[in-house]
Amino acid sequence: MKHKVTLTAAIVAALFLSACGGGGGGSSSGNAPAPVVSGTAEGAWSGTTNAGRVVQGFVLDDGSLYILYTSKVNKTIAGAFVGNASAQNGSFTVSNGLDFNLEGAGINAASIAGTYSQKTSISASVNYTNPANNATFTGAYVTDYEATPLLANVAGTYSGQTAVKAGVDSGTGVIDAAGNISTTGASGCKSTGKLTPRAKGNVFNITINFGAAPCATPNGSVTGIAYYNTSTKYLYAIGLNAGRSDGVIFVGMKQ
Repeated sequence: MKHKVTLTAAIVAALFLSACGGGGGGSSSGNAPAPVVSGTAEGAWSGTTNAGRVVQGFVLDDGSLYILYTSKVNKTIAGAFVGNASAQNGSFTVSNGLDFNLEGAGINAASIAGTYSQKTSISASVNYTNPANNATFTGAYVTDYEATPLLANVAGTYSGQTAVKAGVDSGTGVIDAAGNISTTGASGCKSTGKLTPRAKGNVFNITINFGAAPCATPNGSVTGIAYYNTSTKYLYAIGLNAGRSDGVIFVGMKQ
């Protein structure tokens, strides 16, 4: 990264509302909680780092890990971390980790190791090639993970920001009742995609296909997950391309 591209919408309170005891962010109400596999670190986790960043993470039933984190100062979204988690008997590690930073650091490999108490608490250390960037994190389980993701709730028109390695583009996006996605950025970039509820956990699988120039990643494609908070009407998405050389972070509010 050659320049800072933090997402500057007023979004942090919306993302972490359910974790802090304010109205739940589940994608449904009145649905039976989805079971969480016994003894694993699966779930949604929210907390802070030793540097004062606010963190929201998801460990899925297949071990995939996705984390959003804020800046140290103004608490806007500053990056995302993806990897594969392996957990057993209260300890876990994350391999193949990549930190997609929007503050100028670019995309960097990192590993995570820590401990957890199932559906209660988590504590971890994040280690980079440059030890000066290392961090620690403590967090609590977010029960919103046990709600059922419903396309009926997420369908609508959104206004927000999309960040890739080259920078940030504001714009609008539409998700229809079948989960089809179409977006138009202020730059003129257009993209399409698909949102699919996961069978387990309050998240969606997502695929985004960028159009030709002026898109910053012409004809590129990313896959990842999306999370919708019904209380705040904010949608968050994290994805990487197949070569893991670029990624996307989207934050938008339903109109």
